[in-house]
Amino acid sequence: MENTRRAAKAAGIFYIAAIVAGIIGMAIESPVFDSEDYLASAAADSLPLLLSGLFIMLMAVSVAGIGFAVYPVLKRRSEAIAVSYLGARIVESVLHLIGAIGILLIVTLAKDAIGTADPSAQTTSHLLLAVREWAYVAMDVAVFPLGAILFYSLMHRAGLVPKFLTIWGIAAVVPYFAAGVMTMFGVLESTSSYVVYFNAPLALQELALAVYLISRGFKTAK
Repeated sequence: MENTRRAAKAAGIFYIAAIVAGIIGMAIESPVFDSEDYLASAAADSLPLLLSGLFIMLMAVSVAGIGFAVYPVLKRRSEAIAVSYLGARIVESVLHLIGAIGILLIVTLAKDAIGTADPSAQTTSHLLLAVREWAYVAMDVAVFPLGAILFYSLMHRAGLVPKFLTIWGIAAVVPYFAAGVMTMFGVLESTSSYVVYFNAPLALQELALAVYLISRGFKTAK
């Protein structure tokens, strides 16, 4: 029982850390990438992108931490789903790390391009951003939704948390997935405010779940 309580608290803390780190990281980098010449902006002041990369890496670690924290609890109900969910979280973590490395490489590229008129610098920076964008699209369309559905379905059947949280989680995956698909096919830009609206229900659900896990822990399994 005590191990289950610690697992729940750890998962809740990792959830909050991932949410906060992700929001801060995106907020810090947005002004730079929204500028007309983000390479020049990064060269003039690299701190925002360096901090963004740091926060995105923190989010990556936290995302993986969620999977490892809940794995022993899920394994007692379904080892196959526990392994699948952990794998999905690890893949998601790797994709976030790819995004963070892309940001840091842009900082290096911007500094190297200072005082030069090399057009390849701009091309390379666009390529790095494209790799990052497609990594996030893969996460939003395939990796995260699948892991989330498995996770919430198992918790719903096992009665590990109140059912309204699991139903909310499953329902919130739908607009999250839809935003990823629309981004993939160019209907929405990844920086569009509509993406934020589509993702908000899941972010709020994860925050509510985190608070519950920290304060109450997992319920007694059926």
